[in-house]
Amino acid sequence: MSPVTRNAGVQQPEIADESAIKAWLDALASGACDESAFLLLVQERFKSNPNGNWEVLSQLDQYYRRGRIKTEVFQAVKKALAESALGSTERSDAQLHREETQVLDAAGELKPGSVLRRRYRIENILSQGAMGTVFQAIDEYRLETPPGGQRLAIKVLHAAVTKRADLLTELRREFQQLQLLSHPNIVRVFEFDRDGPVVFFTMELLNGSSLRRVLLVRKLIPLERAQALAVIRDIGAAIAHAHSRGVVHGALNPQNIFITTPGEVRILGFGASHGSSRGVSTPDHEKTTPSATSGYESCQVVEGERANRRDDVFSLACIAYLLLRGEHPFPKKSATEAREARLRPRRPPKLTNPQWQALRAGLRWEREHRPTDVAQWLERLQLGGAAKHVAPLGELLETPPKKGSKSVVATAVAVAAAVFLAVTYWVINHPNAMPRIDGSLPTRESAVSTPSSNDQVPPPASQGSPAAAARTTTATSALTPTQTSTSTATATATPVAATPPMARSAGPSFPSKVEMTTDTVEVPAAELLAIVSVRRKGNLRGETNFSWWTESGTAKPGIDFSAVVPQLATIGDGKSSVSLSVPLSNIPRTQQKSFYVVIDQSEGGAVVGARTLTMITLLPSE
Repeated sequence: MSPVTRNAGVQQPEIADESAIKAWLDALASGACDESAFLLLVQERFKSNPNGNWEVLSQLDQYYRRGRIKTEVFQAVKKALAESALGSTERSDAQLHREETQVLDAAGELKPGSVLRRRYRIENILSQGAMGTVFQAIDEYRLETPPGGQRLAIKVLHAAVTKRADLLTELRREFQQLQLLSHPNIVRVFEFDRDGPVVFFTMELLNGSSLRRVLLVRKLIPLERAQALAVIRDIGAAIAHAHSRGVVHGALNPQNIFITTPGEVRILGFGASHGSSRGVSTPDHEKTTPSATSGYESCQVVEGERANRRDDVFSLACIAYLLLRGEHPFPKKSATEAREARLRPRRPPKLTNPQWQALRAGLRWEREHRPTDVAQWLERLQLGGAAKHVAPLGELLETPPKKGSKSVVATAVAVAAAVFLAVTYWVINHPNAMPRIDGSLPTRESAVSTPSSNDQVPPPASQGSPAAAARTTTATSALTPTQTSTSTATATATPVAATPPMARSAGPSFPSKVEMTTDTVEVPAAELLAIVSVRRKGNLRGETNFSWWTESGTAKPGIDFSAVVPQLATIGDGKSSVSLSVPLSNIPRTQQKSFYVVIDQSEGGAVVGARTLTMITLLPSE
């Protein structure tokens, strides 16, 4: 941040932080303080405590919502503060030296602000698993790149793993193999390194959600068939590519399948099976239920054998069944439990006999009876009906209405009413096209007065335009009494001929209005994403944009959730809603915490309705 001159009369107040922030914001709102002076005040006050920037951001958002700060000032200040809070501002050499040596805290654990290899600055926890903890971090060697290129994910292995020399050697070997797996559906990994006692590897940072989370949001309602087949195809392509390079996944399940915001499928967790097969101890809060992970492992893997290609086929077959039917083939049971109970999965709907036979082959209990070639198995599954691309995450998270639901009935009634009104309007304005009361057809004389083939005849009911109807009614009512006494067909033909065809079919251009669907959202402790929905009312034609961001509360960004700086969201053509997702940390919570998701109108975007804020409540761990 370049030096600035502080405006006269604006001093660093000797009061509590909250009161000081309000005083600065009042000065900024009144014009007594410009943006540069405001940012300098904040920088000086919180230079030893960067988290104070989040408190300023929270109150800045509130001032803006109340209309006390202009949009351009708000956006400029918010961006500068967010970048500072996320660690992208310049630091002094002395401060950098202190932070570079701060790898572990007093408890021997990484925390936000810790630096690995004098390069990777930890921001927050993304997830925890049997092998290690995944953090979001900034690569300080790449600060000159755009913000999206600075951040990456770092998986730090648990101490119990690093103490096993044989396991660590094997993990390093598999990591080197994984580096060779250049495939669009496999997460990219970069380096395997250590800093003192901390062993870690770096990989690309993904924005989106796990397949497990997508299905939970949909309440296990199956995806559209084309989308389900597309996900199966992309997962299978990744696993087939890994097998061709001699790499077996060994722990494939919906939690290890990631769908990015644009709709790209990534496979995570290669090597994660070592946590169960090698006896690595796992903290209680990191253990998962059998239905979440072990339900996708074959009998042989559950019984402790080393996974091979056929076991990956079993896991993929379970996932394929889940996507096609909306439920696990053996609900709430591991493969060994299902085998002992002699469970048989039911055939998913719309599956042909060859497809069902292929799926059953992948689900066989005996390893030797399962296919070994994933590519050939996918061919037998016949995925020709798959969508070309997986839909964006927001669309996948939208739950389709059930048959017979109120929304479906209301839509049907609305369509029927529209058809009735359009037909009625056409009949009123074309009386000579209908049989007369005496049952005779229109005479040649009356037919002559109807519009010729060159005139624009009103479109059928499905294409009628209220705007065109209004124009016709206005033009007819503007005629003099003498003109009105002429034939009705002649009177109505005049405005129709003067209206271009596109103007008649385009319909009115009503602005869209967007707003939050609910005031509050509660998120269970185990969830790693907070999902809020924004709905669109009025005109659904074309795309519409709005801006959104997060505000801190008792939950703090970088600790409890990943902050979202103001950015655009889009509701697609014909869509009535979109889902916004905020990544959460996996740190156990002893008390309830809350933060906020806010929307606002963007330049040239939709009008914002009354509900512009949703409070996200993070429930405590049990």
